[in-house]
Amino acid sequence: MGRSIASAGRERQLKCSEAAAKLGICERTLRRYMKAGRIRFHRLPGGHFRIPESAIEEFWSEHDRRHTRAADRAAETRPAGKARRPSPSPSAGRRPALGCEPPDEYDLSPAALERLRAQFR
Repeated sequence: MGRSIASAGRERQLKCSEAAAKLGICERTLRRYMKAGRIRFHRLPGGHFRIPESAIEEFWSEHDRRHTRAADRAAETRPAGKARRPSPSPSAGRRPALGCEPPDEYDLSPAALERLRAQFR
């Protein structure tokens, strides 16, 4: 889906890192999108890729349109008056990260540590 350099015109051409930053994705994801034909690009003679700024706008307009259509379909199939429940966060039910626990979470008294040692002997 690449384009020749001559047809690129005077439009600002972005490096992959710049385009990925504008899209809010990593470069690897951008390259997957390019390979899948989801975003317009062209290749330089040295093998580097350039993405026109308008291709980013096209990508977002297509993405927003798909997202809007999917939301409309979901609203049509949902019974009236029933709100969609948010899904639980991926970290729901997990323990807090080390160092972020409440201070009373662990008993580090010598007696408690001795009981723990006895469990694993």
